[in-house]
Amino acid sequence: MRKCLLALLVAVSLTFALSYWWHYIEMKSVASYMYTKFELSRWELESMGETFDYKSGCAKAV
Repeated sequence: MRKCLLALLVAVSLTFALSYWWHYIEMKSVASYMYTKFELSRWELESMGETFDYKSGCAKAV
């Protein structure tokens, strides 16, 4: 009985650890994608002669 409970505890712990690790990898990927998308948008605005107002989230002509 104890071996069964220990095996179950190990299985649940491994599942939790893998789930946490997968979530961390996904969030890191999403953060990288969003940063890249933001930088590309900012670069496009600046190439058109506009700036991005970080406080309001709007483009402004210079």
